[in-house]
Amino acid sequence: YDSLGAEGILNVAATMNTPADVDASGDMPTACPSPWLVTVTNTTPADTRNPGAAFGAMSIDLGAPGSAIYSTIPGGNYGFSTGTSQAAPQVTGAISLLFSAACPALLLRYRNDPAATALIFRDFILDGVDTLASLQGQVATGGRLNLRHSLELLADSCALLPSDCLPPYNLAASSLTDSSVLLSWLQQGSADSFVVRFRTVGGVIWSAPLGATGPSLSLSGLSRCTDYEFQVQAYCGDDSSGYWATAPFRSEGCCEPPAGRQASSLTDSSARLFWRPVYGALDYRLQYRPAGDTAWQEIMVSDTTFVLDSLMGCTGYQWRVASRCDSGGNQFSPERNFSTRGCGACLDRAYCESAGQDFSFEWIGGVQLGPLDRLSGPDSGYANVTDLSYQFVVDSTYDLTLIPGYGGFGFQEVWRLWIDLNQDGGFSDSTELLFEGGPQAGPIQGQLQIPAGAPTGPTRLRVSMKFPGFSGVEWPEACGTFAAGEVEDYCITLSLGDTAYCPALTGLSAAYLPGTDSLRLGWDALPGASLYDLRVRRVGLGLWQEASLSDTALFFTNLDSCATYEWQVRARCGDFGGVYSPLQTFTSQGCGACVDLPYCSAGGESSTIWLETAFIGAQVFNSGPNGGYASFASIPVGVVPGDSLTLTLVPGFATVPRPLGWYAWADWNQDGSFSPDEQLFARDSLAADTLRLRVAVPAGSLPGLSRLRLRLRAPGSGDPCGPQGAGEVEDFCLSVGTTPLDDPAPATGLRLFPNPTTGGLTVASDRPLGRVDLYDLQG
Repeated sequence: YDSLGAEGILNVAATMNTPADVDASGDMPTACPSPWLVTVTNTTPADTRNPGAAFGAMSIDLGAPGSAIYSTIPGGNYGFSTGTSQAAPQVTGAISLLFSAACPALLLRYRNDPAATALIFRDFILDGVDTLASLQGQVATGGRLNLRHSLELLADSCALLPSDCLPPYNLAASSLTDSSVLLSWLQQGSADSFVVRFRTVGGVIWSAPLGATGPSLSLSGLSRCTDYEFQVQAYCGDDSSGYWATAPFRSEGCCEPPAGRQASSLTDSSARLFWRPVYGALDYRLQYRPAGDTAWQEIMVSDTTFVLDSLMGCTGYQWRVASRCDSGGNQFSPERNFSTRGCGACLDRAYCESAGQDFSFEWIGGVQLGPLDRLSGPDSGYANVTDLSYQFVVDSTYDLTLIPGYGGFGFQEVWRLWIDLNQDGGFSDSTELLFEGGPQAGPIQGQLQIPAGAPTGPTRLRVSMKFPGFSGVEWPEACGTFAAGEVEDYCITLSLGDTAYCPALTGLSAAYLPGTDSLRLGWDALPGASLYDLRVRRVGLGLWQEASLSDTALFFTNLDSCATYEWQVRARCGDFGGVYSPLQTFTSQGCGACVDLPYCSAGGESSTIWLETAFIGAQVFNSGPNGGYASFASIPVGVVPGDSLTLTLVPGFATVPRPLGWYAWADWNQDGSFSPDEQLFARDSLAADTLRLRVAVPAGSLPGLSRLRLRLRAPGSGDPCGPQGAGEVEDFCLSVGTTPLDDPAPATGLRLFPNPTTGGLTVASDRPLGRVDLYDLQG
């Protein structure tokens, strides 16, 4: 949006169609802070925010009518629609109207200084709103779009602009030192002379006017590292343009961290780092480290470029730079990242971008291809799943199942799959399109063959799903964006079935032996492997501890209490070394029962129904389909014995909503199991609705970390352990306190909607909500 704004283009964005505070929850793009982006929520004919629309006192600029708007709808018809997507076009049209009504002097200014003038048009919109009590604290302007007011502001502005002696534009500062600057500008038409004035930013008094006969002026005697601003007016005979634009500049000498930091010329062992020079810098402190380490390695550099060598291949690094000057300095720049080569084509090559622009109604819900089996939710139009690698054999055929996900109605979709067989970083070769299917609603099945003669090694698989359109079939291309759908990229490794290539290991596990402090790291044996290389380290603490062994397990004792470790393992097959597994993590004992004890396994099959979002106490857990099981034990939720815990559970569906069964248990005695009296609830729901309820925390609950288990499945009966068909299981940690909490402060800015209600009610506040009590009029 900033790059478009630099060309004078304003963008208008509709916020979410959900009653959320964007300032707290975030949203793309309406939480984007670009001044050239105008963000809009939906207002009703009663001049209130539509209860189904998002808001944000900082992120959302204004409201506009978006409820029951009569317009075109799919199928060549007209009808009524409601949403923020109906409100945003009102603002877009208003901006267009202002440009069409602008006076020649303002349009000339827009041509000469498009970025600054576009912001003037934006202010006509924002300053012209009708201020409404219902939108105070809801949007930044506190108001709703008013076209007439905005046009009046435009007319008033044009009345102040001279028609003959136009103001200078493109004000700029150059040749900066710690005490001087060259100011310059451009002038449309003729001017006899100019007057310049300047001051420190935030100051009240301008300097004495300084005359100039041409479009530039040199200033001296400035203070070091000081922010200034200046204005210029033109004189044309007896007429003058008046001061109009204000341009800032800063004198040199701040000894700031270098800007323009980049990494280039990457190899599997080196990287070239460079940055822009800093005025007055004597030299630079360059620090770098492998990602995850805490200790920096430092080098003093006299130039603005340096080549790091002796780096580890296929490894992520962080780096930063500080300037050292006579006047001080030594403040480091923000950290930047780079990764060394040596990972293979999938990660080393720069593949073209591809994505679906609208992923709210349809997305890739699952890809099942040989060893690749991944279920997912909407991924913002594109998902990069290259952190894992999957092994495929050349000249082999694999069964394929592609599963779409829907936000409502199940549309027909078309699918394409490419593999970069020649490992050149693209999918342009005609033999690299290996599957094409559809149009079809719901899952599609087929087969994919890896061609004979394909080069072995790591490469990239691209899966693209697209809505084919209302007339004809429009297939997705390997590169570029399209209107509706999603793209997913995967890393795969091609090998010959009878070679000594070592694929990634499977069956990785980390578990304590029952009743001991001995932790076992293990993995499945790989036929033909001669050795296994294992490396372990505490997250964020320095170098790996490495070991090579012939067994498929290693035992550890004397680990730090309640600490998180990460580990990787790879196989060696003769002279061939395999790739390290993706990073695995485990947490050592000492955290509490929820993490330390080996609870029974449980799960489901979550391709059709799953737990989309769980609101547990004051925490929000955004989930989605997780292959039948997910653990959120790293984020404990505080509870107090004798109090209660609020739960709001939102289901997700691949296609059509269906009846559900909800079940929950909490291990209040922290013995590593869920007894019958620890079941919190069992609820069957004929409607596929969000479940909201409050459960009691027993007064005798042991202090510490207790395990909470939720199961979602078809109605019937639910058990805390084992698989139980379609559905999902999720685990959470409850941090049980020892004493009751202090009385919380009352909520402020309390809001209830919809009001009147037909049954469901949402309560919102300016503060995080703890306990909410609801009474009827009789108390």
